[in-house]
Amino acid sequence: MTIGLLHGCGGGSDNGGTNPNPDPGTPAGTGRLLVTNPQSSTGIPLVNIAYATTPIAAAARQAGTTNNNGDYKYDTSEQVSFTLFNTTFAGISTKATINEDDLAVSYCKANPTPASCQYKVARNLQRLLLSTDNDQNLTNGISILANFQQTPPAALDAEIDQFELALAKKLAPINRQTAALFSPSLGINLESPQPEADEVGGQPVAFVDLFRISRPFPEFSCTDIKYDSNGWPLEIPASCDTQTNPTFRTPTWATTLILRYVPYGAIPTGKYTVLYEGTGTLQYSGIANKLAGESQVGRDVIEITPELIKTRNSAGLRVQLKDIDLANPVKNIRIVMPGGTCEGNPIVRVDSEAECPAGQYRSFVDTLAADRNSIIFNPDYLRFLKDFKVLRTMNFMEMSPRNRACYPLTDDAYRQCMLQDFTWDQRAKLDQASWGGSSRTPLLKLYARGVPLEVVVALANTLNKDVWFNLPHNATNDYVTKFATYVRDNLNTQSKIHLEYTNEPWNAIFWGSMYVRMKGIALGLDTTEWRAGYKYYSNRSVEIFKIWHDIFGGSERLVRTLNTYHPDEWMSRNMLSY
Repeated sequence: MTIGLLHGCGGGSDNGGTNPNPDPGTPAGTGRLLVTNPQSSTGIPLVNIAYATTPIAAAARQAGTTNNNGDYKYDTSEQVSFTLFNTTFAGISTKATINEDDLAVSYCKANPTPASCQYKVARNLQRLLLSTDNDQNLTNGISILANFQQTPPAALDAEIDQFELALAKKLAPINRQTAALFSPSLGINLESPQPEADEVGGQPVAFVDLFRISRPFPEFSCTDIKYDSNGWPLEIPASCDTQTNPTFRTPTWATTLILRYVPYGAIPTGKYTVLYEGTGTLQYSGIANKLAGESQVGRDVIEITPELIKTRNSAGLRVQLKDIDLANPVKNIRIVMPGGTCEGNPIVRVDSEAECPAGQYRSFVDTLAADRNSIIFNPDYLRFLKDFKVLRTMNFMEMSPRNRACYPLTDDAYRQCMLQDFTWDQRAKLDQASWGGSSRTPLLKLYARGVPLEVVVALANTLNKDVWFNLPHNATNDYVTKFATYVRDNLNTQSKIHLEYTNEPWNAIFWGSMYVRMKGIALGLDTTEWRAGYKYYSNRSVEIFKIWHDIFGGSERLVRTLNTYHPDEWMSRNMLSY
């Protein structure tokens, strides 16, 4: 932050000495009230902020409002108070520059944990001030919008993410978004669409349509049910009335679980709309109750309340089909979060059109009723990711399976299974009933069938982020080519692509590691499995990099990555030099 220091003379001697009896009407100095600009090294003046000093001599008291330069007047050895957002920040020692950190120290003097309080208040004040400039032109200082001058959107010492959300909701009707406090520099591994273990959870749910992360029906349903190519039940035979599920110890017919052990706050509470096509009866239990009076054929309304999440989250949301019409079976189920977003502001969920500028409300239900394959992300999920620079999609797309995919096969059958190709037609698709699954879904059906590529690209585009792709260890050249072509044609042109072939090729717990070893031995690259593996991995990585280079017409947007074991310098050097 650049410090502006303007001195006023207190005496009248020619050599600038200090007069021990200054005129109380003449201030000894001029300081500035600034807020830190995260995009540069300069502070931004706060304009028209009321202040008053508390001098040793009452007659020397200075009071007024800061000018366009953020200036305030003070005398020596005194304190100053500022009033903004209907809050007085008092007892601040006068000095050349005062910023949000000084205001936070004043605010938190009586707080039992002052360090934590000061950090939160400083960041919340900084974001609030940067977000509410009247003309959105920081070069002429910050003049706070009239309807934000009195009451902050939340307590200034609220948790930073909670304060930001409250501010975002208050800004939405005037078509503004919250200011960023830093430029992201870290990447993040996106979690699988469904946690492998039932009790795992924590991040906000990724999608507005909860059914996209439902367990595949075969995981908990009657084993006699037949399914279409997208995973929807075609019929529920009479034998399912008496077949006992080993997990629930009761007949389950066609049952799926969603969000078992979901923590409070991971999804919004309220009324969810269930849309579906076909004829049948859907039943709900766990964290949701059906509101029969608000439901109709093809459109149920269920309610998820805070109390249900807190007391019944171990059950999750259970959706069950006991009967369906064979000629018109139930499919395309959507369980849609309440509310919507304002046009151009996808990271803030609003409850109704009243919270958006006129004509800019986009209802989740209306959008998904018109097109089940509309890609709509949970605004809370987007807001969680917005502070990262790179999105690594390995788990999100289920690209790194364990090595047990082909057990209990042996001999040639095992080898053929381990070395099978993965084709473009096998990829995850938008039309599938759900994406991903748990360990109850066989790896051969789960591998590389997490979130579809179209969804990943839409996520990166929505957030304007760089993206990190892991390509399947056994992907064909056709798969690699079509994958790269889709990314070239659809990803924002300013986004970089981090490109990695498989994952941890040195780690034998993964199928990819066993695959590259078997391929390396078969090609005679080395007589030792692990050396043959890293040599094949190096060769295949270069082949994939060349395909992407040719499709993109160069490597300017490509960050080509080799995965190695950092303590093993010898392997890393040999992998690079091979």
